[in-house]
Amino acid sequence: MPSRYLKNIILITIEYNFVDQRVSRKFGDEQRIGTLPPFFRTYNSYIILGLFGRAGLYGNKIALRNWGVRKFLGASVARCYYNAV
Repeated sequence: MPSRYLKNIILITIEYNFVDQRVSRKFGDEQRIGTLPPFFRTYNSYIILGLFGRAGLYGNKIALRNWGVRKFLGASVARCYYNAV
């Protein structure tokens, strides 16, 4: 090409994006946030099961202590059992 044509050519860069790229950029954060609920659901389940287990052990400890006190004071095994139930 002769140089007189080259000086009239404007170099323009064309930027193009596909629609799926725009959509993935727009909803990428929401997809990442969507992976968090299963983690918290599992984490909360462990916490709740732990609290129930602790309450059960604490309740059993009190019942055993009451059994021991009653037995020490002279109650029969049958009487301790029926009072506990």
